[in-house]
Amino acid sequence: PKVLEQTESNVIVDSEAITTVLVDTSDSESESRLASYVGANCVVICFSVDIPSSLQNVREKWYPEVRAACGSDVPIVLVSLKEDLKEDPISISKTTETFGRGTITFKEGESVSIEIGAAWFEEVSALTDRGIKMAFDSSAREALKHLRRNRTTIHERRKPCVLC
Repeated sequence: PKVLEQTESNVIVDSEAITTVLVDTSDSESESRLASYVGANCVVICFSVDIPSSLQNVREKWYPEVRAACGSDVPIVLVSLKEDLKEDPISISKTTETFGRGTITFKEGESVSIEIGAAWFEEVSALTDRGIKMAFDSSAREALKHLRRNRTTIHERRKPCVLC
């Protein structure tokens, strides 16, 4: 099985220093991917604006898997990737040619976000750096809220915020 990519970093969110652990589960086998959800305080589900089926996979694959592995109380943050492509005529044309439709709109992403009960929805672009910090901060905030609701002692609250 593939080793899951994991990144740990110390960040300050709302004046509180926390350790976040980001686990990339996208290419892992089902068994190792499911194991990575254990202890998650927030799950970030991403889709790509130029691949309409990736938004459908949120509904049909990722959301059910997350709820089955984490239960209903772990918050989900839905993130739309490659937001910059929505303004790129070549990408729009390529998506239309390949999938018979244009790129995924904000409203479509927002609608799925509401449907799955996501705590937050954000559009991001690594190319332009738009929304990246907001998405990470929002995910960390949601993880902190989850930790505070589910752990009562100071020692327990100092455990890392795990974002899958």
